Order: sequence, then structure tokens, then C-alpha cells
Amino acid sequence: GGGLITLLSDDFVHDDTLDDTYISRVDCGGDGQSPELHWSGVPTDAEKLVIIMSDADAETTDWAMYNIGSDVTSLAGAASAPTGATEMTDYDYTGPCPPIDGVSHRYVFKIYALNASIDDSPANIKALKTSMEGKIIACGQIVGRYERTS
Repeated sequence: GGGLITLLSDDFVHDDTLDDTYISRVDCGGDGQSPELHWSGVPTDAEKLVIIMSDADAETTDWAMYNIGSDVTSLAGAASAPTGATEMTDYDYTGPCPPIDGVSHRYVFKIYALNASIDDSPANIKALKTSMEGKIIACGQIVGRYERTS
């Protein structure tokens, strides 16, 4: 919905390959650290932010954090959730590890500005997205790529 948030990273350029630092330790041999993210353009009437990272080519979600304060403008690399925010237990950052399928998978880091908080404790991504319905006032994204070859 609504406006556009500019989402950037000092750790990778939009649509560029993610370094092994940000790739899963399990099966993919990376370090499993989340990249630094910073943003601007959050509407003044936003109450909370949500960040979701998903694999656009495998249609999976790999990371989700919600109820980030609207005054927060960045997440440091390998950071834990800011005070008051919740990193979903089944979707904490471990890093991408796509199947070996010859595809350079697109990992979409998307930020949403909401005009209200997420008051329940969503059990999964579907429930989180349902809780976000009607509250999104702006969003933005950055894409990193990774192809697993072994």
C-alpha cells in the first residue's frame, strides 16, 4: 500500500550476489549473518515496521521481524531484534540456502510501514501477513541473489 520506503544495504547492492557472510551455515557453508539494512522515507504516521525476506524463486520465507519501532532507521549486520520488536522464531535469520537447481535465486528483503502494531503473536508468515492487512501505508525492497552450486 501507499508510499515508497527506500531500503538499502552497505553489505550488498540491489540485485547483486550475496556474499557467503549472509548465506546459511547449514548445507550452504556460509556464516549465516544477516546483512546491514537501512531505510528512509517512512511516513510520519507509521507506528511499526515489518521486515520479511523471502526467496522469490522458491516461494519460501526465510526471515521475518515485526513491531520494529517507526523511529528505527537501520539494523546492523548480524543484529538481533531492536527493543520492542519480535523476530519470528521459525523465521529467524540463518541465511539463504536454495536448492541446487541452476537458478540465481532472488532474495527479496521487504520493509513495510504499518499504521498500527501487530498485537497478536502470529504463528507463521501467513498469520503475520493476515495481521498486516489493512495496516500497510508504505513499503520498499532490496534484492540480493544467490545460486547454490554444491
